Amino acid sequence: MVDTLSTCQQTLPPGRQLVTTRRGKKGVLVFVYLALVLVANGKVARDLRPQLRWAQTNTSIFITVETPRGPSAPSCDPDSALQVEATLEVPDRLIITANCSRTSQSLAGPDKLRWEMALREDFIADGSRTERTGSTGVVVVIKKLIVHRWDRLLWDEAEASISKDWKREDRDLPDADEVELPKAHNILRVSFEGLRKTASNQIVVAALRYTWCTVCEEKDKAFVKATKVVGSKAGFESFVFAVADLREDKRLARMVAAEKMHECHKRCPLHVFKPDEPLDEPYKVEMQLLYEMDEYSMMTDPMAGAPGHTPKGQTAKPNFERFERDLKRLVPPALTHLRDADGLVQFVKSSDNVVLGSGVDATQFRRTARGLRGVAAFGLLDDLGLLPPQPPSGGRDVGEPVVELRAAEATQARAHLRFEGEVKPLASEELDHFVRVHVQPLAQNYSWDLKDKLEVIGLPVAVLWVNRSDMNNTNTTMRALEAFNLLCDRRRGTNVSRNVLCCIQDESYSYYQREYGSHEPYPYPFLGLTKKLG
Repeated sequence: MVDTLSTCQQTLPPGRQLVTTRRGKKGVLVFVYLALVLVANGKVARDLRPQLRWAQTNTSIFITVETPRGPSAPSCDPDSALQVEATLEVPDRLIITANCSRTSQSLAGPDKLRWEMALREDFIADGSRTERTGSTGVVVVIKKLIVHRWDRLLWDEAEASISKDWKREDRDLPDADEVELPKAHNILRVSFEGLRKTASNQIVVAALRYTWCTVCEEKDKAFVKATKVVGSKAGFESFVFAVADLREDKRLARMVAAEKMHECHKRCPLHVFKPDEPLDEPYKVEMQLLYEMDEYSMMTDPMAGAPGHTPKGQTAKPNFERFERDLKRLVPPALTHLRDADGLVQFVKSSDNVVLGSGVDATQFRRTARGLRGVAAFGLLDDLGLLPPQPPSGGRDVGEPVVELRAAEATQARAHLRFEGEVKPLASEELDHFVRVHVQPLAQNYSWDLKDKLEVIGLPVAVLWVNRSDMNNTNTTMRALEAFNLLCDRRRGTNVSRNVLCCIQDESYSYYQREYGSHEPYPYPFLGLTKKLG
C-alpha cells in the first residue's frame, strides 16, 4: 500500500500532495488517483496553450500573442529566448508557433509548439497583418469580413488562454441586438450537413438568418404561421421547413456569402433547396405580408404619421396564397429532357409557354430556366432533328444548336419564334429578356400585377387610354384600339431604344392621368409613353 502511494505521488507535479480518506472499521483507503492524474495532465495542457489578449472595434480585431508560460513550457539556452510567430490563413485560421530565438537551437519533436485555431468568424486578407512587439511577442490585426461586434475571439476558446485587452478595446461599441430564430414543432433546425442530407431527397424551405438581423423578425413570425397553414395542405408532403443560424455554421454562411445577408436587407428571403438542383444554387422566395388597417384606431392614434411609428390600427398577416403559389411553381423540374416526338408533343401541351432547346449546353440552359419559373417551361431535346429548320430567310440547318419559343399569347406569325442570339455558348441574359418580352400579349389591360411584370422587363410601355363606358364614342374607341394593335405589332421586340410593350388603361375618370404628369386631362382615347406604370 505504501509503495502504491509513493507511485501515485511521483506522477503528480511538484507541490501537489495525494489526498486520501479512511472509511469503515477496516480503514479502507479510497484512492482518487485517476482523477488526480487527469487534473495534472489538464494543467500541463493549459500551460502549453498560447497566451492571447484581444480587443475589437467595429471593423477590426487586435490580438496580442505572448509566449506560453508555466513549468511545462520548453526552455531555451541562456543566450536565447522563447518567441512566438503568427500567421493568418483566409478565411478564418490563426496559426501560432513558438521556438527559440537563436536559430542554432530549434525545438523539434514533442518540444515543437504549434497551434492552429479557428477564429469565431471569417476575415478578409486586405488590411489584416501581423506585427512584432518587442523581442518575443506578436500583434495580429484582423479585418472583419462582417462589420459588427464579435461575441468571442475563437470558435473554441479552450484552445488558448484568452483575456481582454482593454487598452485597445472600443468601449463605445454597442452590444448587438439579437432575436430568436423561427421556432415551431414542424420547423427543423439544420446545419450544413443536415441540410445537405435532407435536401438530397426532399424540398427544403429554409430561413437562413443571422441572429442580429432584427429587421427579419416580423417576416419570420409570418413564416412560422405560413408553414403550419401551407405545409398541412395536399401536395406539400415532400416539403421540409427549416431554419439555420449562419453565425453558428460557417459553411452555410460562406455558401450564401454573395447575397450579403449579414447586411440585413428588409427582403429577408427564404431559400428553397431541391433534390434535383445543386445545393449551392438555391431558389429564393419572399414571405409577403398583408397589412390590415383599423381606421378608427389610426384616427385616434396621437403618434400617427410620426417617422418610424407603426400605427396602432395596423396589423400584418402572411400572404398565404402568394407563399403557396411561389412554392408550387418550384415543384416541377427546371429543365425537362425530351427524348422523342411523343414526349415533345405532350410537353408542349402541358404549358402555355414553352422554350425548346436543341444542341445547347444543358447546364447553361437549366440556369436560364431557373430564373423563368412561372414564365415558361424549358425542354431540352435529345434528338437534334426534332425541331424542323425554318425557312432560309431566318433559319439554321438541321442539327445546328437552336432555341425556340412557343407562347400561347403569340400571334400566328410568332407561333414558333426562334432566338437569334448566341446559343453556343448560350447568351443567358439575352434569352431571359427574349422570353419575358415575347410571352406577353401584344396589348393587355392594366392591373397591379401587370405593373410589376412589365417593370421587370424594362422596356418602355405604350399606354392607350380609353373609356369603354362612353357609348357615344364607341366607334372612335374601336378605331383607336385597332391602330394601337398595329403599332404594338410593329414595335414588338427586345431593343429598349426601338421597341415597346403595350398596355390598355380603361378608365372613366381623368383624375388618374395625374399619376403620369397630366395635370390637364386629355380627352379619350389618347396615347402615352412611359418607363414606369403608375
